[in-house]
Amino acid sequence: MSGRWTQYGVQGLLATDVDVERLCGKVGLSYRDVSDPAAWIDHSLFVRLWSHAVRETGDPSLGLHAAVRFEPIARDLLTHLLMSCNTVGDGAARVTSFFGLAGELVGAMLIMRPAENVFRLAQRHPDHSAWAEFRLAAYWRFAEMAAQRRLPVLEVRFRHPDRGGSRDLYERVYGCPAKFSAIENCLVVPDETLAIPFPYASEETAKALEKAAEAAGLGLGLAGAEAQVRHLVRTRIPDGDHSETAIAHAMHMSERTLKRRLAEANCNFTEVVDDVRRRIALDLILTTSGSLEDIAHQVGYASPGSLVRAVKRWTDATPASLRSAQSDRRSA
Repeated sequence: MSGRWTQYGVQGLLATDVDVERLCGKVGLSYRDVSDPAAWIDHSLFVRLWSHAVRETGDPSLGLHAAVRFEPIARDLLTHLLMSCNTVGDGAARVTSFFGLAGELVGAMLIMRPAENVFRLAQRHPDHSAWAEFRLAAYWRFAEMAAQRRLPVLEVRFRHPDRGGSRDLYERVYGCPAKFSAIENCLVVPDETLAIPFPYASEETAKALEKAAEAAGLGLGLAGAEAQVRHLVRTRIPDGDHSETAIAHAMHMSERTLKRRLAEANCNFTEVVDDVRRRIALDLILTTSGSLEDIAHQVGYASPGSLVRAVKRWTDATPASLRSAQSDRRSA
């Protein structure tokens, strides 16, 4: 994982008076590296650092106490990109595209489902409850810094069981009720929050910063044009016009220019739409109990049969077998 993320975790631990430098030595980490945004850190060792910190302090709510004291600072390119975006939803979608949209990488993603919007942490193993609780709050603090206000959420969900901590502390950190033993670590965000505008929005600046992020290698292989297409297609499926013509118009460019921009990212429009459908469909299959008919509609397929064929093409498995395997993992 990038030191871009570990430095915030270090900042949170230091705010609770944890001797991070000493603990780094115990778990085999370099204190200098975990504080350096340009360094690359072994994810499992950083999780072990948080685990040791909880054990030594005897505070199972260490992540929450660190989150209370965490002060986000606009000191890197992605933070300034966030502040330049138009709304909370626009910023979450565009900035997290540089975290890795699939969610296999350390980071987060905004997912718009039929019944709810979730801002979800990437699911990495190993993980630790305190690190997850801090990380989710820290990411959201950056959005609140960009909006210059508290951003309402409906619920916070965690994969770990309830440790019996103070519910008032969860309310203080997240401003909403907490749910445990959930499928994912996430915030459930209302449409009204996603529509809140950022006071320093500038589309021209945002596009320039996206190009700078790509040039700096922060895109993890995902070019800005591709990220924008993904975001627009996701918000328009299933009932909005997500044709190549409509998406090009929304991006204020010709279809020819859009084709060229996507070609520069080694992809084409059909591939991007198919991948967006894949991500939405698999997310709904694995994290909801929705019927195949409903899920097929949500990703723009005419029938459940079309969805089943697509899932087999993507995964060599059926939706039923994927859900069965997910259930087996949760009960293991």
